Amino acid sequence: MRSIFQISLFGSLAVSIAARPVIDQIVVGSQYTVEVVPVKDEKVKAMGKAGLYLCSEVGFRGTCIHYTTPWGECTNIWQTFPPGRREGVSAAGADPGNWCTLQVNCRGRELQIYYPGYKDLREVSFNDKAASYNCAALGRSETVMWDDQQR
Repeated sequence: MRSIFQISLFGSLAVSIAARPVIDQIVVGSQYTVEVVPVKDEKVKAMGKAGLYLCSEVGFRGTCIHYTTPWGECTNIWQTFPPGRREGVSAAGADPGNWCTLQVNCRGRELQIYYPGYKDLREVSFNDKAASYNCAALGRSETVMWDDQQR
């Protein structure tokens, strides 16, 4: 009797594990509300592009530009940010639903940016160093860290 129970328990466990669907998902929402939706969802299709907010001065001040580019595309900004001068990036924040990597010329040293971002890149030794960025969808397994460094 004992072995029959063990076999049926293991059999049902194997069935439940095998039947679990694998769904690619991202997190969509604001600072106060978050919803996990499948990547194929209409909300995600409507987003279409990743967003990154960059400012030339600490505290999200100075010249600020909201960039939107397709996910996974590395974009060089070293000649265009801020427009007319090359002060560099001092504050950065990714839009909800994606994360971005700030880099020097699409490779080399990098800094991961999640929403709401960093209001002072000096505190993470990345002030005026970003010359390019690349963003991706925020997956279900991604962990967003909150601390005083963020906006």
